[in-house]
Amino acid sequence: MSHRTLYLLHALRSWPSPTHILISHFPLQHDSDHHSSPIDPPIKLVTLQLSSKRADLDPSAMADKSEVDVLTSVLSAMTVRHHDEHLVTQRPAATLKEILEKIRANKDQIRELDLKDMAAKKRKLRPAGGDLVGRVFQINRTVLRLLLPGHDIGDVGAKAMGNMLRANNTLQHLDLRGNEITGEGAAAISDALYGHESLEHLGLSSNKLGDDGAKAVAQVLPYNISLKYLGLANNGIGEEGGKALLEAILQNRSLVIVQLVKNDIPKDVLDKIRAALVVNKLMEKKARRDEEKELKKDEEREKELARLREVVLNNQNEEDSSSDSEDDESLWI
Repeated sequence: MSHRTLYLLHALRSWPSPTHILISHFPLQHDSDHHSSPIDPPIKLVTLQLSSKRADLDPSAMADKSEVDVLTSVLSAMTVRHHDEHLVTQRPAATLKEILEKIRANKDQIRELDLKDMAAKKRKLRPAGGDLVGRVFQINRTVLRLLLPGHDIGDVGAKAMGNMLRANNTLQHLDLRGNEITGEGAAAISDALYGHESLEHLGLSSNKLGDDGAKAVAQVLPYNISLKYLGLANNGIGEEGGKALLEAILQNRSLVIVQLVKNDIPKDVLDKIRAALVVNKLMEKKARRDEEKELKKDEEREKELARLREVVLNNQNEEDSSSDSEDDESLWI
C-alpha cells in the first residue's frame, strides 16, 4: 500500500463525525508498486454512503481482504436493457465497484444486476457487501431485477434490502435465495412491503426463516397487491408458519405462485394453500381478459372517433369549396 494511501486512511480515522466511506476508483497500490514508480497516480474518489458509525471507517473493518476482493471482482458481463426493453447488449468486463458506481448514478440505463456467478466462484458479498448494495439501490431508479443468490448477506444485508425497498419503487424482481437470512431479516424485508407497488418477485428460498419468518411474511401479504411470486422453499417452516401463510394468502389476490417445497408444513395445509392460489390464478386470468376486452373497446371507440372526425373534416372542406365557387365572378350568370 502506498504512503499516500496510508495517509488517506489515517486522515479518515481522524475525522470527527464521518458520514461516508470513500472508496478509491483505482485499486490500492502495493509497496512494491510504489518503489517502481516514485510518483503515486492520482486517486480519484467516489463517495458511497454507508454509515455514520465511526467504526465503519476503520480499515480493519472496511478493508477486509475478502471484501476488497469482492468489490474489485471482475464480472464477465452485465445485462443492459435499453428503453425499448428488447435490445440486450453485453458490456465488456467491469468490476463490481464500477457497476455499482453506475447504478448509484443511474447511468447506462442498467436494467439488471445478476451476481449469481460471483457467488458460484466463492466471491460472496457477505453482510458488508449486502449492506453496500442495499444502500446503493436506495437511490437507483433504473434497475428492475437484482439477483444476489448464495451471497450469505445474512440479516444485516436483509435489513439493508428492507431499507432499500422503502426508498426504491422501481425494482420488480429481488432474488435473495441462500443468504443465511433468519426470521429477523425476513421481518425487516416484509415491513417494507406494506403498500409497495413495484416488487412482483421475491425469492427467499433456502434461508433460515422458520415459523417466525413465515409469520412475518404472512403478516404483510393482505396489505400488498404487487407480489405475484414468493419463494419460501427449504426454510424450516412448520405447521404454525404454514397456517399463518394460508390465512394470509386467502386475503391476498395478487399472489399466484408460492414455493413451499422442502418445509415441514402438513399436507392438508399445503393443499388449502394450493387451492387458494388456483383461485388467484383464475381471477388473474379473468381480470386480464376483462382488461383486454376494455382495451379492444377503447381501440374501437378511437377508430370510430377518427372516422367521425374525417367525415366532419370532409364536410367542412366541401362547404368551403362551395363558398369559394359562389364568390367567383366568372361563374355568375
